[in-house]
Amino acid sequence: FEKLPAAERRNLTALEKKIHYVPDGPKDYSQHADLLQGVLYAVFHQRRLKVSYRSPYGSGKEWEGLYSPYTLMMYKRGLYLIGHSEKHGEVRYLAIERLLKADLTDELFNLPQGYTPTQYTDGCFGLFGGDPTEVAIRFDKWTEPLIRGRLWHPTQKIEKLKSGHVRLTMQVR
Repeated sequence: FEKLPAAERRNLTALEKKIHYVPDGPKDYSQHADLLQGVLYAVFHQRRLKVSYRSPYGSGKEWEGLYSPYTLMMYKRGLYLIGHSEKHGEVRYLAIERLLKADLTDELFNLPQGYTPTQYTDGCFGLFGGDPTEVAIRFDKWTEPLIRGRLWHPTQKIEKLKSGHVRLTMQVR
């Protein structure tokens, strides 16, 4: 740093004031350290877990069952598992903070042929499964620069309507 010309040193000072990042509210996993250790082991060694999980929907009902954890994923500063739930007979996303228990079993599992995590995240507007559905949102004309200024979704189409409104169309799950 000292060997740089004075003008360059000046440009590189106070970077934290020149570039600033405002994060989403991070999740606190400090109380889940032991659980995370077991989950990571299960992901890397392809071992099934016996889980107890609190659903985020409705009354927060709990369920238990065998779960094959394919991938540990960070999404919007939160940790989630993508894996197969024996109880539900399908791939389910599990939020780490809603795992009440995750006991390692001796059962091994294989990743499904052709599996990639992106097959469960592409086309999603958040972490939602299901078949793609076309949605169209009509915005007031004054929002056009805001709508065109972002990539909202990989399938998005933005159209200016005769009325001056803007329509955003995309295929989401």
